[in-house]
Amino acid sequence: MRARRIALAALALAAAGCTTVVPVVPKLVACEIPPATLQEGCAAPGAIAAGLTYGDLVGVAIADRRSLRLCAEQNRFLVQAVTACNAAIAEHNRKLDELNAELSKRR
Repeated sequence: MRARRIALAALALAAAGCTTVVPVVPKLVACEIPPATLQEGCAAPGAIAAGLTYGDLVGVAIADRRSLRLCAEQNRFLVQAVTACNAAIAEHNRKLDELNAELSKRR
């Protein structure tokens, strides 16, 4: 009976030594910023040619203001997208650091 217990304990130890835990590394982070959005530029200011009337000048100023507002919205979108992407990358790297630390403890 005692020999059987020792054999069972030895078998349990051997089986435990043969198993390995393989951690799952998460997928890489993808930054979902459309390439077309990155390539868009801000519109150039309207040209003020000689001989414009005051009404024409006001029209150019209104168009410039509209273009500037659109450019600011695009800039805000890109800043938010890059900020979110950087946060996701930092979180991904933190998980990898934890995984590497856990693996180095096992060695």
